[in-house]
Amino acid sequence: MARNGFDVHVAAICDPVGSVAILPDIHVHSLGIGRIQERRRPSYHAVALANTLRNLIHQLQPDVIHSWDANARFEIAWAKRFLGSRSIGLVETITGTGMPHSHIRQMIRNRIVPVQGEAVVPHESLINHVTDHGYPADEINVIPPAVSIDGTTNRIVAKRNLTNFLKLPDSIFLATAFAPLQPRFRLKDLVWATDLLTCIRDDFHLLIVGRGKQKTRLRKFASQTEAASHVHILDSTPSELTANDVLAGSDVYWNANLNQPLATPMLNSMAAGTPAISVLGEGTRDMIRHQETGFAVNFGARDEFARWTKYLIEQTRSADQLSRQGQDFVRGRYSVKSMSEAYQRLYNRLLNTKSASSNDQS
Repeated sequence: MARNGFDVHVAAICDPVGSVAILPDIHVHSLGIGRIQERRRPSYHAVALANTLRNLIHQLQPDVIHSWDANARFEIAWAKRFLGSRSIGLVETITGTGMPHSHIRQMIRNRIVPVQGEAVVPHESLINHVTDHGYPADEINVIPPAVSIDGTTNRIVAKRNLTNFLKLPDSIFLATAFAPLQPRFRLKDLVWATDLLTCIRDDFHLLIVGRGKQKTRLRKFASQTEAASHVHILDSTPSELTANDVLAGSDVYWNANLNQPLATPMLNSMAAGTPAISVLGEGTRDMIRHQETGFAVNFGARDEFARWTKYLIEQTRSADQLSRQGQDFVRGRYSVKSMSEAYQRLYNRLLNTKSASSNDQS
């Protein structure tokens, strides 16, 4: 069965995650190769991945190849070298700024794997970043993400599932943050804010979900504060829980960085009815309108996370109103229908361009 007129295949480098794995009209190929995106892929994994992608592309004969966050740009480029002159539309979605590169390193990278096709970013604030990495400005498309979480989830049940997994009582007030464990995502600011809160409230806890090299240092930093037993770190959403359990089961969502505009974890948390506290910047002000859809704080202001969280704990009626307003806002503005229609227009344009090119050659 084709989705919106397209036969859709998803190739997961590692194991497939998320709702895509259970959609009946999408074919999922679990390649079982490579590492998570936050780690460097060994050369033997890269070679194996390139060969596997080459065989899969040769088998499927796709019209469009769409990758996310350059996680396989080298391997896709290598695989395409063995497929002859057949024209394939290329799209790359870039959701964040990524690790900074020197100009020399970026020039070498673009020389080895030149930019091809078109780029998609979730927000205008990433356009300069993408052009710096080699994409022409007229080949960059802005397509905001969409709410993908079920808004009907019972938050009481979700919180019970989450706290039971963490072996904590249901009565705690829990903040959650999804982010790679890297210094530029400023997770230490959130640990510091937790330390401030636990000095006055013993029932407050912080859950961080993410992978990265900072994990050991982050645990050590937390151990040197009063919040040591109140900070919990998970590599990913555990199999015993659903995304709904984590996002809808939290009492507040914390975001301390501006690296990922319109970050989907915060978007889906708000859609699930969880109020959000986020640093204010070019990539977040569209979503976080202070005291209307969430609470906005200044960059690096750890005490403001603690201040507004304390307000949510103590002013329950205002907190409920804020969560409803945030939920209505994101569910109305970031719909799956709008996003899918935008991607469909992009794919159709690539197919029309390909068809016109084939006619010219003939």
